[in-house]
Amino acid sequence: MGTLVEAACFALLGGSGLRCSSCQNQIHSRADIQVRGCESLQSDERARDVDALARLWGSRLYAFCRRLSPSRTDADDLYQQTFLRVLDMAGRVEEDHNPAGFLMAIAARIWRDEQAKRARRHRIAPVDRSPDRVEQAPDAGRTEQIVEEAMLRRQVQDSVQKLPDMLRMPVLLFYMGGLSVREVAEALHLPQGTVKTRLYQARQQLKSELEGYSR
Repeated sequence: MGTLVEAACFALLGGSGLRCSSCQNQIHSRADIQVRGCESLQSDERARDVDALARLWGSRLYAFCRRLSPSRTDADDLYQQTFLRVLDMAGRVEEDHNPAGFLMAIAARIWRDEQAKRARRHRIAPVDRSPDRVEQAPDAGRTEQIVEEAMLRRQVQDSVQKLPDMLRMPVLLFYMGGLSVREVAEALHLPQGTVKTRLYQARQQLKSELEGYSR
């Protein structure tokens, strides 16, 4: 099940427009996932750290943001806020042993805080759970097995997206972010036992969904 969940999380869905907080130049290219073109940032050691992070992990972070916020606009905002938050965290990035998980944990906290703000403003904060665009059909020469695997992968993605937020967040951080149970607990401010329980519940729900799909 871990492999299936990971497959659901690793769809690369494009980049976003990160902007320098001082000059507002766009510094993240959707095409090549990198930070560039901003003199005020290039002269800053922290910005060089962000440059490296974006080159290596930007696409994975953006995929994670899309799993949290299927709305492309919201995902773009979350992606940008995550890197801007990193700019203010001097000394933390290079010391972390799991840069991708580190970035995803920051994004998760920002997303959770934003959901709480929306809930306070509107009492009920609806989450857009509309499915992502259907994957492009494989080339005619692909085998039937590859087609079936693609269909199953899509089903897993949809099943993960249908999980309630309290289960979906630990699943994404654990399987996609590669965080340990302890790290997930720290990122979500939950006891480790609660994280283990929610991961188990999520796996059971996904298993049930996928068994129904295979029948």
